[in-house]
Amino acid sequence: MNERIKVIVMSRLEAYQYCKKHHDKPSAIISISTPYNIYDYCVFKSEENQVIDILELSFVDADEPESLDVNDIIAAEKDLLCDKDAERIVEFSKKYKDKLLIIHCDAGISRSSGIAAAILRHYTGDDAEIFDNYSYDPNMWCYFKTLKAFGDELF
Repeated sequence: MNERIKVIVMSRLEAYQYCKKHHDKPSAIISISTPYNIYDYCVFKSEENQVIDILELSFVDADEPESLDVNDIIAAEKDLLCDKDAERIVEFSKKYKDKLLIIHCDAGISRSSGIAAAILRHYTGDDAEIFDNYSYDPNMWCYFKTLKAFGDELF
């Protein structure tokens, strides 16, 4: 804990625009999609953008099973962030904790901020950067699943 890690939350569009630009420092991206959605643009790696790796995940934006997701569809537990994907997030963040870690979902508000908060809490002991920012509405299912995968359960 109390390690320095740089985490940025973005929307899908912001992350795509980031990938289209030149950057001097390497970054890694956790890319979160919504199942069954078709996207006109996706993040990508190139020498120019210095994106060195992308973890692609797909799950709905809901805080619990049988609740409505952001598209007003009832979310089954199988469609939420699962333990295996949370473990993949943990391994990815460990591998790239010394790089810029970009986390994006469709809007950059809920799923990505929930995961970012858990990563920050694990490495720095402080998730206030996310929870105190009214631009975010962290998905608590993602937050607690990721903390659990780190072995940092709160309750």
